[in-house]
Amino acid sequence: MARDFVVEARAAGVRDQRVLDALQAVDRQRFAPPDAGWRVRRDAPVPLPCEQTTSQPSLIALMVEALSLGPGSRVLEVGTGYGFQAAVLAGLADEVWTVERWAPLAAEAHTRLAAYPNVHVVTGDGADGLPGQAPFDGIVVAARCAEVPSTLVDQLAPGGRLVAPVGAEGREHCLVIRRAADGAGEVGAEVVADLGPVRFVPLVRG
Repeated sequence: MARDFVVEARAAGVRDQRVLDALQAVDRQRFAPPDAGWRVRRDAPVPLPCEQTTSQPSLIALMVEALSLGPGSRVLEVGTGYGFQAAVLAGLADEVWTVERWAPLAAEAHTRLAAYPNVHVVTGDGADGLPGQAPFDGIVVAARCAEVPSTLVDQLAPGGRLVAPVGAEGREHCLVIRRAADGAGEVGAEVVADLGPVRFVPLVRG
């Protein structure tokens, strides 16, 4: 099953072997509801409780690759779901913090991620990020943002990347935003890549 996901990820444009290896190492069945049926064995989204979904593995791999994580990276994930993407990130980063606003999903993720000691699950408002744990080398958002979330950009380390679906419903694109500091120490952010059109549930405050 995982090997098929790697084939799909390569077809989607993923080239980083570390990302492909991290994807292959995760059993998707472990991070899906028991009634997921055929979807868990396909490169397709899987519905979750609370009207949420987990994205297809090839898209997750594409977004994770865009973070350009290196050794010692610290990552923030917004929208844990049942923890599949966090498990993939755990194979690439030293420390993964993941925020889920829906308490039942966070509880499930905490249990399912118990074998990943470098992943920390927090119940809270993902739009606020985790300023107490910042800065992060990468932030990935698994929900549609109406505009680039400046609160999250502010929690990036210089050179860090934010990957998020941005735009109006049905017209969102997955953008890669890089935070950089100039010679005077001024910090700014720029869109460095557009991974294309996507469909995500909205990022809900609270």
